[in-house]
Amino acid sequence: YRDFPEYYVFFGIHSFTYNGIPQPNRNTQLVKDENTDGLIVGYTEKEGYGIALSNKRHHRKILAIVMGASSARKRDLESGQLVEWGLQSFESPILYEAEQAVSKAQVFKGKLNEVKIGFLHPVYATVGIGKSQEISPVLETEQPVIAPIAKGQKIGVLKVYHQDKLLYEIPVVALEDV
Repeated sequence: YRDFPEYYVFFGIHSFTYNGIPQPNRNTQLVKDENTDGLIVGYTEKEGYGIALSNKRHHRKILAIVMGASSARKRDLESGQLVEWGLQSFESPILYEAEQAVSKAQVFKGKLNEVKIGFLHPVYATVGIGKSQEISPVLETEQPVIAPIAKGQKIGVLKVYHQDKLLYEIPVVALEDV
């Protein structure tokens, strides 16, 4: 998805014709839920029926993977239920907007004495419903930063905790050139 986003659209195609033969997409979730945009559906004798699909609603993308289902019908049912469970049981509050300055870092040898720092893309944290107040972001930077500084240059790291458990780390970058 990130490396070749131009090809992602192919996973959501309902059917195509090759050499005069119609080829339907066996991912029935594409028809059942307009927010589903595919991935892969398969069957092996050893592993049974499986599916990996994604579903995007609002700003959230849910990935659901079902493996070892006993039938195509069961695979489809379980994947739909898994997506609904994920959407109903978890929330992804936005912590920081794209380009929002979350802090400033001191600058040495630059035209400015400080640089705004933040993220080039929105930052979210996914937790159980009603648990967003338990999210604790911790910003770590090494200061001062020596110029020149390019927009997008890593200045520090944001560590996101939930109940003292580290969820993830994300680079904090300069939001401007200095």
